[in-house]
Amino acid sequence: MDTIINYTNTQTTLLNFLNNLAKWDYSPLNFLPYVFTSAITAQDYHDGQLQRISKVLKRKLYFLLFLTIGFFVLEWTLTSKGLLIQVDQAPLDHYMRLSLIFGSWLLLYLALLSKRKIPTIIKFISGCSLGIYGFHVFFIFRRPLIFDNIPFLSNIYQVVPVLGILAAFTVTLFGSIALTLFCNKIKFLRKFVSA
Repeated sequence: MDTIINYTNTQTTLLNFLNNLAKWDYSPLNFLPYVFTSAITAQDYHDGQLQRISKVLKRKLYFLLFLTIGFFVLEWTLTSKGLLIQVDQAPLDHYMRLSLIFGSWLLLYLALLSKRKIPTIIKFISGCSLGIYGFHVFFIFRRPLIFDNIPFLSNIYQVVPVLGILAAFTVTLFGSIALTLFCNKIKFLRKFVSA
């Protein structure tokens, strides 16, 4: 009897752990679809299907575009009406949204098909991408940015609210890049921030 109770308790603990993991914003489970989309793309690349735009590939690209736009519109509509699935009273995390999954998959295909030279800024940001992902969480502001309290800027943000969003994005991006570059100078930390 004790064995059955211990087994049940272990199962309940494991289920609670998985449940809590699924509710965590940065859960590794959120990123599983990206592993599969990159694996499929890598297979297409190795099979030579990305050498030229064939009829099948064109159909696949249009289908991904349709899915991206379709899910974006659906998510936007559900979010604006407050109907999006709630996880602990917070909206479904953006990493789990299908529009982002299909959109990033489409961008990956387009990047591999492009014959243009990669701009230096894109190479730089790509080299910092792991650090940006790792550090951006430290720059996400739940309350207004420190310069939101400056009357002049506060008035501008009230007139054009999108400027506040762009300012927060810029601070987050530059702060993450600065931390990445700093960590790249330290031998021990370099492997954690370099892709």
